[in-house]
Amino acid sequence: MILNILTSPQDLNVIQGEHDGAFVLLSWLVALAASYAGLDIIKLVRNRSQPAWRHAWLWAGASAMGLGVWSMHFIGMHA
Repeated sequence: MILNILTSPQDLNVIQGEHDGAFVLLSWLVALAASYAGLDIIKLVRNRSQPAWRHAWLWAGASAMGLGVWSMHFIGMHA
């Protein structure tokens, strides 16, 4: 209510947004690829019997998911 008294609707700064469909699609594809890579590495973690290899594949999977999520958000912000 106070906002209506102090300013008129014409004075309000309204952000108008648009999205680039190609960047949105690319963001989705990166997210899908990162998810698939992370889930595919789970198979390697389960099949390795040596603890050193399990830790290496676990770190690789975590890195793939982390970089994939970061890349997806970065591309999405450019959309």
